Amino acid sequence: MVNKRAELMRSHILESFAKVLANTPFSKLTVKSICDEAEINRNTFYHHFKDKYDILDAVFHYGLAEFFKHTDLKEFTKHPFTTLAGIQDTEFLVVLHLQMKDPEFVKLFERSCMNYLFKISGDSDFLWLLGNVYVITLWNDNQHNPYDPMQDYKILDQIYTTHRFPPLR
Repeated sequence: MVNKRAELMRSHILESFAKVLANTPFSKLTVKSICDEAEINRNTFYHHFKDKYDILDAVFHYGLAEFFKHTDLKEFTKHPFTTLAGIQDTEFLVVLHLQMKDPEFVKLFERSCMNYLFKISGDSDFLWLLGNVYVITLWNDNQHNPYDPMQDYKILDQIYTTHRFPPLR
């Protein structure tokens, strides 16, 4: 049986991490800043997490699990960008919007999403879908983000469906 005190401390550290993440780009965030917010010492942090990447991975895993509990995978395979844009938790969106300006965070977020989706479906067609979504995301990044995934998701889904990149606006 898991020690209740350890479980509560882990939750407290995760909540403190979320508060720091809401105001600090991940690449500038430190274990010290998490410890200061949580009012704990570094040893306590390291008892529960290896480093800031480990705690971010725990947050990603939890967030993706929650998101896909309420998401129809069949709908995701038809309209992946519309599905992702359907995230309604505004607090999460505010943090995500801030962090998506941090290249280190973006790389970790994309990799975590792909790894999680790979784990929940071993279907080879689904893996091709993930590859297509990733290619569209890379194309958009290389075009200096002409399409905002939270607003232009229909255009991104059209690219996904037609397999054609539109001329830039």
